[in-house]
Parts: sequence; structure tokens; C-alpha cells
Amino acid sequence: MAVLLEQVMPDGVDSAMLDEVTTELNAAKEPPSGLVVHVHFMESGRARIVDVWESRADYDAFRTQRLAPAIEKVAQRRGVAMQAEPETKITEVDGLVRGPASLRDAVTTQSKLLVGRLSEEVNKRRGGAAKS
Repeated sequence: MAVLLEQVMPDGVDSAMLDEVTTELNAAKEPPSGLVVHVHFMESGRARIVDVWESRADYDAFRTQRLAPAIEKVAQRRGVAMQAEPETKITEVDGLVRGPASLRDAVTTQSKLLVGRLSEEVNKRRGGAAKS
């Protein structure tokens, strides 16, 4: 079941730091598995994050495997001690509608993967035929 993640980051974390974490993750080119959408912004002097995930398990895996190490690296570079956890609220959602851009991106990604696999198979067969 899809979930909505809302976070208010601890004092000392700003949008620039979140941008650095996003860059450290290479999220634009390697988006986390299960992420539907991510936004971060400043409101009332605090950095806030709103995400939609395919499931709580997807978010938990991302947080453990990729996000925590990236935050640690960025915090060390900035000399920031991450002592407090963000205020986090996770809500299971009853419905999720995907816009056409999300569908287009998913189809494009799957198409690229399929073309890559087909190319590998063709190259293997060509190499195999040449050796015989």
C-alpha cells in the first residue's frame, strides 16, 4: 500500500543541505526504488520533506541502504552533527493517481532496460556464432 511521508527536519538542516543529499544519492539518475515523488522546501524556517512511496517497505529499505549513508557523508562535509531525528509522519493512502509524466518516465525507463537486455542478447549471439 502506498504511503505519504511528511518530515520536518531538525534545526540546522536547510534546503541546500537537502539538495546536497539529493546530489550525493544521484537521485535524478538513480531514483530510489518505490519512490513516486519527492519534494523538499523551507517553511517557517524549517526544511520539510514530502514523499509518496509505493510502500513503507520501499522507504525503509531506501532509508537504511542509501539515505542514511548519504546524510552522514553530507553532514560530515558540512561539519553538522546530526543529533536529532526528523519529525516524521507516515500515512497509508487509500488512493494514488499518477500523472502522465510519471507513466511516461516509467515506460521510458522500462523501454531502456529492455533495449539494453536485447542488445546484450544480440551481442552474445553474434559472439557465439562467430566463435563456432
